[in-house]
Amino acid sequence: MSFIPGATPDAATAELIKAADAGVKEIADRIRQLKIAKADKQEIKSEVAKLKEAKGELEKLRKPFEDAKRKFTERREQFEQLLTRKMFVVPSFEIYGGVKGLYDFGPPGVSLMQNVLKLWRQHFVLKESMLEIGCTTLTPEPVLKTSGHVDKFTDFMVRDVKTEECYRADKLLEEHIDKLLEDAALTEERRSELLSVRGQADAYSQAELAEVLRKYKVVSPDTGNDIS
Repeated sequence: MSFIPGATPDAATAELIKAADAGVKEIADRIRQLKIAKADKQEIKSEVAKLKEAKGELEKLRKPFEDAKRKFTERREQFEQLLTRKMFVVPSFEIYGGVKGLYDFGPPGVSLMQNVLKLWRQHFVLKESMLEIGCTTLTPEPVLKTSGHVDKFTDFMVRDVKTEECYRADKLLEEHIDKLLEDAALTEERRSELLSVRGQADAYSQAELAEVLRKYKVVSPDTGNDIS
C-alpha cells in the first residue's frame, strides 16, 4: 500500500487501537457465550450496551486515519484529473480506446520533464562529474532470468469474460476489499478478516487467489462483468 500522509497511526495510537479492537472482540465473544447459555436478558442487554460503547471508542480512534485516507484519495483523483485536463499527461492511443497504464506527455508535461532532466544533468554530470549513457528500453530474457524476475516475480492476471480486458488479480482484489471496508456497518470481526485478506493479496498462490476472488465476488471494475 502506498504511503498516505496522516493515515498511519503512531506506535502509541496503534497500540490503543489494537487494545480497543481486542476489547470489542472480547465483549462480542462474551455476548455470544451468554446467548448460548441463555443468560438473563438484562445481563445480555448490559453487555450489548458495553459493546456499543466500545465500538464507539474504537471508531473515534480510527476515524482520523480513515478520514485521511478518504481525503487523500479524493485529492489524488482531483490531481490526476487536473493533469489530464491541462494535458501534462494524456492516455496513450486514446482515439483507439487507450491502453491501461500507458500515458503520453502533453506539451507542458514534456517541458516539465526537460526541466527535471536539465537539473539532473547539472548536478550529476556537471557537479559530480558522472558520465551519462542512454540504454535500450528492451531487455532480453536471459538478463531478467539472471536477475530473478522471471522465476520470482509473477503477477497473476484475470480477464473480463465479455470485453476481454485484463487486470492484475492482486490489485483488483485490493481495490475490491477497499470498497468493502467503506461499509460503516462492518463488524470488527469482518473488518479484521478483510484487512487480513488485503494484506496477503500479493502473497496468494494462483489457486488461493482464484478462491479468494470467488469468495468475495470480485468482478470487472469497469463493467461489472464476471472475470476468469
